[in-house]
Amino acid sequence: MCFPHANADCERAFSAVNGVKTKFRNRLVTDFISGVLHSKQLIKTLQ
Repeated sequence: MCFPHANADCERAFSAVNGVKTKFRNRLVTDFISGVLHSKQLIKTLQ
């Protein structure tokens, strides 16, 4: 069995979701949140 040395990647993913899904936007579906996160990542990559 192999365990990761750190959970920084997982923490970054949760932080990104928390930035998108706020208490005012708590009814967003998973597909929409996933699309927003992928779009943000693509924009960051292209710059």
